[in-house]
Amino acid sequence: MMKTMKSRLILAALAMSVCVTSAFAQTSATASRPDHAQMAEKMQKRMQERMDKRRSMFHDQLKITAEQEGAWKTFVDATSHNMQMMMGERADHKAGEMMSAPAMMEKQIERSKEHLATMQKHFDALKTFYAVLTPEQQKTFDHIHQRMHHRAKMMRMMGRDRHNGQHDMDHNMPKK
Repeated sequence: MMKTMKSRLILAALAMSVCVTSAFAQTSATASRPDHAQMAEKMQKRMQERMDKRRSMFHDQLKITAEQEGAWKTFVDATSHNMQMMMGERADHKAGEMMSAPAMMEKQIERSKEHLATMQKHFDALKTFYAVLTPEQQKTFDHIHQRMHHRAKMMRMMGRDRHNGQHDMDHNMPKK
């Protein structure tokens, strides 16, 4: 009987130590992990740096002259994506999970209208800038622009491949 009680005490002590250790490990992992705001800020900074680098390369490839600098700056300012808006849309995504289907659709329509207005602004800036380019610069611009769109399309397709070709709608269906 004494042996059985001793074994039970040892097992209980062992179970307690495992529980305490796992609780401590979870607390440590949570404490050492940067919060969402810090990660978003870091990601935003990296995206901005990459965008600035691409714009600089684009500027160099087009061989923008001193007379074209003003038009270039206007074009870049008009077509720059607002990172805060993009990050806000990501934050809205979680809030959208709690919306009803009609409310979600209404929100999507609002975003589509905003997106269309932004595209129109970019198109107007593109036409104005394109008009000041020489025919050779226009060829270069066309080539770069086509590559950009092809790359964006490939990135969207790769995003679908993460779920074996399934859209989020298929992949995240609620469990029955």
